[in-house]
Amino acid sequence: MIKNVVWHKAGIVRKQAELLHTWEGYNFYGLKEDIKNDKIDDYAIIYAEHNNNLFYIGNYCNVKQLAETNPQKIKDYMQNFEQGIIDEFNQSLQQAKDHTYCWINKGITQYLNREQEAIEVAKEYMQWKKIDDKQKRIEKEQIEQKQKQEEQKKLNAAITQAEQDLKEYKDITSNMFVELCKKYNVELPIKLKGWINKSLRKVSITKNGCCSYSYCGNKSTTIGVYTKMLIDVITESEDDNKITQEEINHLFGIKSYQAV
Repeated sequence: MIKNVVWHKAGIVRKQAELLHTWEGYNFYGLKEDIKNDKIDDYAIIYAEHNNNLFYIGNYCNVKQLAETNPQKIKDYMQNFEQGIIDEFNQSLQQAKDHTYCWINKGITQYLNREQEAIEVAKEYMQWKKIDDKQKRIEKEQIEQKQKQEEQKKLNAAITQAEQDLKEYKDITSNMFVELCKKYNVELPIKLKGWINKSLRKVSITKNGCCSYSYCGNKSTTIGVYTKMLIDVITESEDDNKITQEEINHLFGIKSYQAV
């Protein structure tokens, strides 16, 4: 038989249904394509008939068993079915108005002839949600940007400390060695980069200009060259940044006299 089935998303749709069980005047149906082979036990997705419409009430359950196990519960449920439909609709409508959630049953809105009201509420919710999502996205980006800035600040401080440690002949980690090379544009070969990431633990420069490092696995033949290169670039950079006495005198308008 063809029945009106009240569905959440599709609305009221005409479908072929089959009567599974009648209990105290209430008819329970299953859609023909959904009924299992063991139909004799009435296992199916269950729809209750109300005002010549079928409403979903259970997923693959046995209505005979259900009615016999909880007769009063089923009776109360069916006797208050109309009010339950109205309450469900009003609750979903209020949730959307409160901007809590929007999940309005299309079939019930059609059954209650309140589809236009539901559409207007849903439209308002979607407009609000669009603005809210944009605001949340902006806030998220701001938080992420702040986190990046804080992380960069910590990294810069660590790099500055590592640079000072290297100049004071102290050990620095492999990560800080790579970061210092990036800072001073000391380009490391790909093979050496791989060895540093895999094997190097600590590295330093001694007072006599030799490279000292700890590692695991195979020894590198080039780490010393690039460590010395790095310290030379750092030293050269410091020399370039130094202000000579002559420059200071010029800044303050003091003339320099050369003894004869």
